[in-house]
Amino acid sequence: MAATTRHDISRIPTLKYVRAFRRVRDRGISPSEWRLLLAHFGAPRRTLSWRMLARLVGYPSPEPVKILYGRLAHRLATELGLRTKPEGFWLHVVSTVSQISPGVVIEISPPLRRW
Repeated sequence: MAATTRHDISRIPTLKYVRAFRRVRDRGISPSEWRLLLAHFGAPRRTLSWRMLARLVGYPSPEPVKILYGRLAHRLATELGLRTKPEGFWLHVVSTVSQISPGVVIEISPPLRRW
């Protein structure tokens, strides 16, 4: 099975993402997951640090947010038919991650930005 890359993710049609997300939503998205998505989509350029995202959704540190986002991304990946973690992390299904000093910045993935 070939590895899934972020390039592969960026080429998924927006409509496919919308349909997959609706299926995830219909199966249930927790209030914490909704707060996470709303905060991320509401950020300038849909980009912010893990620490800022954690603060916006009411967590004292980024670790619970990473777990929460990873679980949500995995469910979305399953609905999209992806079987391997893009570049080792389910998170890449919903966002791109950049290492910028002094922290890590996460940005909504291209197909979701077009939505």
